[in-house]
Amino acid sequence: MSAAYRGLAVGVTVAPALIPDLAEVHRTYDVGIGVVELRGAKTADMWWENWRFIADVLGVKQ
Repeated sequence: MSAAYRGLAVGVTVAPALIPDLAEVHRTYDVGIGVVELRGAKTADMWWENWRFIADVLGVKQ
């Protein structure tokens, strides 16, 4: 866990999955899709983990 993450977590709720800065994130901008829709995306599971966390915090049924 990075120092920045620990510092944020003191005052606010921080999503659990830390998404690395990979080129696949930027590739999705040109085609108008999300990383979870990108075939073979290395970070798709991390994005889903964060979306599930956010849905739970907001009380959204999945």
